[in-house]
Amino acid sequence: MRLAREPVDFRKQIDGLAMVVGRSLGRDPMCGELFVFHNRRRTALKALYWTPNGFVLLYKRLERHGFKLPVLPETATDAEVSTEDFQALLDGLTTRLSV
Repeated sequence: MRLAREPVDFRKQIDGLAMVVGRSLGRDPMCGELFVFHNRRRTALKALYWTPNGFVLLYKRLERHGFKLPVLPETATDAEVSTEDFQALLDGLTTRLSV
């Protein structure tokens, strides 16, 4: 599972996020990896995943506070995130990340 370093415009839907995966992250959006994006204020996450017959888009918005994402090196476009850390993000337990 890959977490994008830079925030994305959350008006983007499946096609727009798939383009971000290809152009900005340099990855194939249909490779079977889960790609996670955040908005500028870090109050929402979107995750994009390819299944054998189409994309799945997951959207999570916090009502209070924001997600505390890991600090990534300036040169990194994304980072690998464990399943446990992704679940912690979805649960709102944002202090647990270990990227």
